[in-house]
Amino acid sequence: MGLMAAAASPAQAAFFDLSIQNGLFSGGGTMTGTFTYDSISKTYSNFNITVDPDALSKAPNPFTYSPSSSNSVTAPFSPPEQNFRASASSATSGVLESDEFRNLLLRFDAALDSLAIGDETNLVVNLTPGSAAFGSNDTFIENGVEQTASVTGGLVRVENIRPVPEPLTILGAGTAIGFGTAFKKKLGKNKKNK
Repeated sequence: MGLMAAAASPAQAAFFDLSIQNGLFSGGGTMTGTFTYDSISKTYSNFNITVDPDALSKAPNPFTYSPSSSNSVTAPFSPPEQNFRASASSATSGVLESDEFRNLLLRFDAALDSLAIGDETNLVVNLTPGSAAFGSNDTFIENGVEQTASVTGGLVRVENIRPVPEPLTILGAGTAIGFGTAFKKKLGKNKKNK
């Protein structure tokens, strides 16, 4: 029981598996998906987020941000455990034209590594009409012209927390295996000599 509780508690070195629920855009449209947050490197991986905002009329919709279509980049805010940003272009997406770019910015109202399994944090929404700079949003740029769809609701839920072994734990396990192997060889050698 103690080991299970330790594995599921927040603020430890771990991979946080999260899902987006009830993601909505101003003007209509939805967002769903999953992603993983690494609390050691403060990076995101395994993201698969589909957006379909009505406000981005010229953008290819629905669009899925994933490692095969976009890059996870450091968001322009800190700390990183409260922001996720993906950027897509013709070089990464295979869908966008050479003059098109697309960016997804998600901001959370709590640090992801402060959450436990089953906990939720809200997506930060745009509180300044006419500007999406301070809230979660999806942006499409074509020929230098930018369209932005602000996120107006949604939350992120922790589905699973996978602990990451500490380097000393890995070293200790490796050393124990090495000693065990050496001892077994010596024991086998001693039995042969008798």
